[in-house]
Amino acid sequence: MIMLPFKWVITAKANGTSRSDLNSAINWIANNFGGLEYAGPAATAAAAVWGGKEGKQLERRLGKTGELTFNDLHDILGQDFGPAMMWLCAGLLATEGHGDIEWLLSLDQPEDEE
Repeated sequence: MIMLPFKWVITAKANGTSRSDLNSAINWIANNFGGLEYAGPAATAAAAVWGGKEGKQLERRLGKTGELTFNDLHDILGQDFGPAMMWLCAGLLATEGHGDIEWLLSLDQPEDEE
């Protein structure tokens, strides 16, 4: 239940979803799901996947160096981990995918090998 949304988010990043697109998705979550209560955990999950300044702050919080793992993210979010990944996927689908479920399902497809 958690791994599939986690994979979608990682694949969205690999497919070029930008930090700006990510911020739009998080803002969409805040505006449509109930503010920071939902957008906060989704933003934390996004920071762990996208890295950058926010990812480094999470690493320091855990006393880690290097990329955060699935287990690290679970340690940070606890019971909100699964919902945060689903909320983040919903936000990305609404903004990056323009509400087209095919966009999200395309993230499940294997990459064409050249």
